[in-house]
Amino acid sequence: MQFNQEDLAALNPPALEDWAVSSKVIKVTTLGENEKPYRCASGFIINNHGDIYLYTCWHVVTGISQLKPEFKVPPIPKFIKISGYNVSKAPEYFHNTRKKIDVKTGDIVTIGSSKEFTFPLYDSDGKPLWEQQKGCEQENSDLEAINIKIPYTDVVRLKIQLPEEISALWALDSRHLEYMCRPKMWDTVFIMGFPYGYSATTESCPTPIALRRMIASWATGNADKTLLDGAGVRGMSGGPIYSEDKKLIGIYQGKLYADYNSFESEKRRVPNDENSALGYMTEYYCIGMMFGDLFFDTDKFTFKFRS
Repeated sequence: MQFNQEDLAALNPPALEDWAVSSKVIKVTTLGENEKPYRCASGFIINNHGDIYLYTCWHVVTGISQLKPEFKVPPIPKFIKISGYNVSKAPEYFHNTRKKIDVKTGDIVTIGSSKEFTFPLYDSDGKPLWEQQKGCEQENSDLEAINIKIPYTDVVRLKIQLPEEISALWALDSRHLEYMCRPKMWDTVFIMGFPYGYSATTESCPTPIALRRMIASWATGNADKTLLDGAGVRGMSGGPIYSEDKKLIGIYQGKLYADYNSFESEKRRVPNDENSALGYMTEYYCIGMMFGDLFFDTDKFTFKFRS
């Protein structure tokens, strides 16, 4: 059964309800040769004027730590698999039904079960298909020899194609992005993702986990990294971070410890100090500026979404 414009609008409300927040968090699995599963992570999708982009972390798609880029073999991930809620129209029935939406036509749109897609990470010449920050790469001759550069900011985006109804359900757009003002100290935020690949319901209906955190500090040694008062969990890297009013404010990237000298190697970390870990994220306005989606209007002294 075809989805009309009213159906698509119902799947992508201007103000995100709880079910819509969950539907816009993507489970990510990187795959090696022969599409063998390698690592679980998280991500989100943005519809930028009809272009669909998957966002996650650089260390997710490469399998290499940005902070200590040492490796003995070429990066293992070759493909990336994404999964999220599926969508159908009555009378079809999902065993794991999450939501039913009545639209003006009288149809019922059913959200549940799961849908997945797999995309390559490299082209036929072995060059990365993802976009990353340019002009601020760290030098590493071993990685540069295989067409990989280490960005200053641990964020990538991959242009993908999705069915129209899946895009409506999964993708955020400019209405859901917070770029007009930065979060303040002590603001409550929510890291969304799939810790250790775990779903809150079942594997056949990927439902993300939310962790409540607080903005701990704007300033770090690296200006694009905003600190949180606690870390997330492995597998949540690349996941979206939402404000209390359900706006995307950033991307979760990982943890650092109180005994670090800025973002140095884990070798300095003393044993049994997991409780001292802080989380960090890059705010969306930084990401938008990085990829050219936002610009700063000097006349009105505010950020604007590029049309």
